[in-house]
Amino acid sequence: MALITIDGIDLNEYCIVDGLEETFTLIEGSQAQRKQNFAMFYDIVGTEFKHTVLFRKNPEIGIEKWNELWAILSQPVDFHTIAIYAGPYFIGKANGKNETQDYMTYLGHISTGTRKLEYIDSAGNKHWGDYSIEITPNIAYYRNRGRVLAIT
Repeated sequence: MALITIDGIDLNEYCIVDGLEETFTLIEGSQAQRKQNFAMFYDIVGTEFKHTVLFRKNPEIGIEKWNELWAILSQPVDFHTIAIYAGPYFIGKANGKNETQDYMTYLGHISTGTRKLEYIDSAGNKHWGDYSIEITPNIAYYRNRGRVLAIT
């Protein structure tokens, strides 16, 4: 199983997923405020995850396939369907126990990508090094009475 898929594409046919960084931000609701006694009142309504993915060229594939991956990642589209298989991820509580699942899927926006040109061969082919992308979800993972609503 792939660590990540984008729009249902198993990226293992293009590359080696060489790194995954995951960050989260707790999302404050409209009731969050500092009280008169300076104590902070938090109104946590959800968690937003972001992912940074590092891709390394698979030596068993050609330069065309590697360049095709860059074209897929840099498409000018609003959202991709992202599946990350790096859990466990909290999805709620049942009977006093935490419920988790091993993956999350979401509509994600590939906001940035980077790559570095390593060399140009004698035939004029450009050989690129590792790729890196940042993915931001369309919707934060809101909770409602302990249940996460946006992880599928």
